[in-house]
Amino acid sequence: DCPESDGTNCKISYYDVTNGDLKFRDCDNATCLQGTTTTVDSTNDVGQYTSVDCTSPSTCMISYYDATAGNLNLRVAQCADATCSTVTLSTVDSIGNVGQWTSINCTATTDCQVAYYDVTNTALKFVRCLDGGDAGDEPCNAASERTISTPDNAAAVGQYAAIMRHAACFTSGADCKISYYDATNVELKFFDCDNANCSAGTATVADTGGDLNNNVGQYTSVYCLTATDCRISYYLPDATLQDLKFAECINALCDGPNVNSPDTTGDVGQYTSIYCPAANDCKISYYDVTNGDLKF
Repeated sequence: DCPESDGTNCKISYYDVTNGDLKFRDCDNATCLQGTTTTVDSTNDVGQYTSVDCTSPSTCMISYYDATAGNLNLRVAQCADATCSTVTLSTVDSIGNVGQWTSINCTATTDCQVAYYDVTNTALKFVRCLDGGDAGDEPCNAASERTISTPDNAAAVGQYAAIMRHAACFTSGADCKISYYDATNVELKFFDCDNANCSAGTATVADTGGDLNNNVGQYTSVYCLTATDCRISYYLPDATLQDLKFAECINALCDGPNVNSPDTTGDVGQYTSIYCPAANDCKISYYDVTNGDLKF
């Protein structure tokens, strides 16, 4: 996440495989060749499936998965300075095996939303944290400080969850959008939240492959310009085609979007990330498996 418009103060959360740690990079310039690297959490095996959102250069929230045997929890880190050297850690959801494929969005320093996958129940889950940003407090730790919901538990759904990465979920957090994968029906799904806790809303099939040999919706990323104009990048891992896919939602529910295949050369489209500075100007970064390259 880059909280300043000049691109010189980007923040990156990531997983240290060697040490099993959650790490954080505070960039000092636009190329991120200069900056500060901090180990945010080193307790056992933590940091997979991480996502970061910053409401200011010194206030970031990080969601991630605790893969430690016996834990398997969703965790959140609250940074109290620009390098995340001062941080408060908390376990947000520990019921079963939860917290893979996290995606975080903060509408304010005191209001963050996380979409994630519940492995135990094969469901899409959502938590709203109402105190993320209070220095010295454990973010989203007490039951009174969080609201957990299950927006979709129809079949095995919720992998590759991505929550809208706009400046805020629309209507002060009451209209968040989530793209995710339906592993049972091998489809791309989309959830339109009707309230800030995402305890009600509409689940829509945004793109369907039709059968097990035509599989769509992995590695999703979503960006919304308005409440009715969202764009989704994702991967088609079909038996014969492995392509980057793109869906343009034409309504709030993303029901019947315009679907395209921007890149079909080789096996391309894993690990997508999308950003749209304007309606006719979207940017997508993704992985080219065939050549082992980063593509754009």
